[in-house]
Amino acid sequence: MLRARRLVVLLSLVVLGASPAPVSGAVESAADAVTHSASSGTTKLSLNSDQGHQIQVGGTNVAVVDSSGMAVTGTFTYSAKPYVVGNQLSADLSLSSTAWTDLVWSSNIVSNGAMSWSSNKIFTPTNSGLYRVSASVVARLESGSTAGERSVGLRLTDSSDGMLRVTYSHISYHDSAADTMTSITLGPTAVYLTGSTGYKFSAFSGNTGDGLLTYYEASFMVEAFP
Repeated sequence: MLRARRLVVLLSLVVLGASPAPVSGAVESAADAVTHSASSGTTKLSLNSDQGHQIQVGGTNVAVVDSSGMAVTGTFTYSAKPYVVGNQLSADLSLSSTAWTDLVWSSNIVSNGAMSWSSNKIFTPTNSGLYRVSASVVARLESGSTAGERSVGLRLTDSSDGMLRVTYSHISYHDSAADTMTSITLGPTAVYLTGSTGYKFSAFSGNTGDGLLTYYEASFMVEAFP
């Protein structure tokens, strides 16, 4: 009897054009909306089917969900995807043979979603998880370099210099050709990053340490994976 009376009250409100107050643990519909009021705490709305679900627009499927996953027709737009992208260092960077030198980037950095950028060199993801990381630089020998071969390294570390990934190349100076260059690429690779922890790139030049990174040929990208 109480349920019947409640239904009559709700129907009366709809007929009169009023919007009934949300009821705990209820799913209510209006002309163009479905509203869920959780029964308690963070209870989510469950839509259960033993076969799956179809989302249609104009009678055409745009997404199908079944036990194997979700298939999306057309373009899937993830506007809040966490990423940070940089092009060009702030200046040519002279490298050391005794310590790794942080890469300082120019101001044309783009970050998005749950990803922050600071000090022109540190990116910080909000959430822990896998991220796709890639970086590329070009090294040459500084003016006045002596003949011989140098190793040149590029690495990814946390802000306390704890190393996650590293790669090496080499550059040689022969026959007075000090303009010899080499490209160094790290990744693309999937790396587990910890949320609220800062990360950065740094480089190193072995032997005599007279390697130089050219500012205009450097770039990097970090994005949530996949």
